[in-house]
Amino acid sequence: MSKLRDILQYLFTQVQERKRRKLLHVLVTLARLGRVASFSKLSTVAKVPRTSLWRYLRELQDLELIEYLGQGVYRLRYLTPFGYMAKLREPYLYIGLLGRKLWHSEPEPKVAIRRLKESDIYVAKAIILTSKEATESWNSTELSNFELFLLDAQSLYDTEHVAKLVSNLVEKYSNEYIVIGDCTSGPRPAGIALYSTLRYVYYSPVIYLREEDMQLIWL
Repeated sequence: MSKLRDILQYLFTQVQERKRRKLLHVLVTLARLGRVASFSKLSTVAKVPRTSLWRYLRELQDLELIEYLGQGVYRLRYLTPFGYMAKLREPYLYIGLLGRKLWHSEPEPKVAIRRLKESDIYVAKAIILTSKEATESWNSTELSNFELFLLDAQSLYDTEHVAKLVSNLVEKYSNEYIVIGDCTSGPRPAGIALYSTLRYVYYSPVIYLREEDMQLIWL
C-alpha cells in the first residue's frame, strides 16, 4: 500500500489539472456522502455522466484513494485532506505545539480548539508536540484532554525530525480524521516543520492564533 503523501504528491503535481479537478470532485462528493456511496448515488449527486464516472473511479482505485466494496458501492479511504475540501465539520484531528506557560492563563491549544468549535469545526482528538520542561510549567489538569508527545529540546528544533513525526501521525490517522495543524505555540522551527508538512505535503489546513487577541487565523 502506498503512503498517502506519495499519492497526494502524484495527484497534485503529476495529474493534468483538468483531470485532477474532476477526480477531486468525485472524492469531495464521496466525503460529503459519508465516505460510502453507490455508483448510482454518486453519479446523481456529483452530476457526472456514468461512463465518465466509471473511468474516474477506476483511476481513483488505481491511486488507492478509494476502494470498491462490491455491489456497486465505493468507499473513500482517506478523510485527510478531502474532508476539509468537502467543508465537513467533523471529525478533526488537531496537531499542535505547546511551549512553557510564562504569561499565558491557559494552554494555547485549548484556546485554539475552542476557537475552532466557535467556527463549527469539531476536534475529536488532539495531539500536542511538546517538551517535558514545557508540560511541567502547566497544571496537569490543563493538559488532561491532550495526547502528549514529549520531545527533547534538540528534537523540537530539528525541522526534519518534527516533519517526520507529523508525517507519521498523518499517515496513521488520515483514514479516521481530518487533520488540522496549529503552529501558534512551541519553538519556531517546530512550527515551520508542522506548517510545511501539512500544507505542502498533505494539503491540509493550518491555523495560527494572533497573540494580542487570540483571533483564529487560517494560514
